[in-house]
Amino acid sequence: MRTPMAFLLCALFSCSSIAESAFDIVKKSDLAMRGESSYSESTMEIVRPSWTRSMSMKSWTKGTELSLVLVTAPAKDKGSASLKRHREMWNWVPSIERVIKIAPSMLSQSWMGSDFTNDDLINQSSIVVDYQHSLIGEEPFDGSSMWVIEAVAKPDAPVVWSKVTLWISKSNYLQRKVHFYDEFDELVNELTTYDVKILGGRALATRMEMYPLDEPGNKTVLTTHEAEFDFDIEDRFFSSAANAGTTRLNSVFQFANSRADRRNNDADDIGLAEFMASETSYVADRFCFGIGLVPLFGYSLFSRGQLYGQHKKRSQVL
Repeated sequence: MRTPMAFLLCALFSCSSIAESAFDIVKKSDLAMRGESSYSESTMEIVRPSWTRSMSMKSWTKGTELSLVLVTAPAKDKGSASLKRHREMWNWVPSIERVIKIAPSMLSQSWMGSDFTNDDLINQSSIVVDYQHSLIGEEPFDGSSMWVIEAVAKPDAPVVWSKVTLWISKSNYLQRKVHFYDEFDELVNELTTYDVKILGGRALATRMEMYPLDEPGNKTVLTTHEAEFDFDIEDRFFSSAANAGTTRLNSVFQFANSRADRRNNDADDIGLAEFMASETSYVADRFCFGIGLVPLFGYSLFSRGQLYGQHKKRSQVL
């Protein structure tokens, strides 16, 4: 009787260890890609059967709480920005000078017409905290050995994908392939990564290709050209929020655009994410109605200033 019991305890311990190590692998993978802080310069190419469109962008992150993506080209898209602060996200649309809060229902929408969703590009760290992980196997990919990990969304988690399967490199913890599943457990998108290079002192897959499997011939390619990690990010911009009562939110994003061509080790650039987060938070907190939704251009807006502006325009039309 002692031998079967010992075997059973060993099996239970092994299962627990596998589950724990799967979470650790995903967490290390997320840290490998972003570090404690990060800055990158990249280009995105949106490929369709009859046309191709490209844009350039710069990105900043601080831990898993702050993320900023700023479009720098082409001219018609320049200045567009996406900001994540904790669980809240916003898009800045310079053509209409409006900040649009991204509601949970908008996370699945395309980011800038690409095959990446708002959730894919802005809320990447969600894979660590919003999913339960299990190690389901090992496979080769692109000549390297991979862990295959299945991540299933936790109940009531504010995520787009009900299940995600990740192929994570055993040698450097990079995510080399990812499958995204909808609520019906159907495979929707496939992400593959290539061209691993040393950027900013660490290994990074510099080319990412996203394929919507129900649209043959479509893909989006994200290529990283420069990256830096683990630099100090000052918090001084947060302290300015309390005195920002007269600051227009669009001037915050214009500030971001004016700093876009400066190196990321410049103090202004390093504090950019915090500055924008604090200013955006202030305006959202100060002018939020708190109750009610007003649809505009397919979005839901809470800002009193935005509602007033649209009401004024609508009155002029009437």
